[in-house]
Amino acid sequence: MSFYVLRGRVQNVMCRQTLMRAADRRGLTAGATNEPGGEVTLTLEGEEAQVSELVDAVRSGKPLNSWGAQVVEMVQVSEGREIAEHQVHSGNVDQIKWNPNVEMFI
Repeated sequence: MSFYVLRGRVQNVMCRQTLMRAADRRGLTAGATNEPGGEVTLTLEGEEAQVSELVDAVRSGKPLNSWGAQVVEMVQVSEGREIAEHQVHSGNVDQIKWNPNVEMFI
């Protein structure tokens, strides 16, 4: 498992949903949480090459979706939440009502 803190335009722009879909497309298990300070924490688990591909896409600085989610800093940290402890994770993402009017770019 790897743990990250994401900073930038990451809350109220469908960032967590976008990250979950991007992880799923790469065969990864993931979890993401909006933190009180405006950051998003992210946990990823799966094949190293697929994790690296997603991390590279997020770190590219390009918008993640049509709502303007954009990461300006993504820092790997040594500790974080287990996937199921996140607000949104691979196990519950389809149970949450999301706005369908978002195009995901990653």
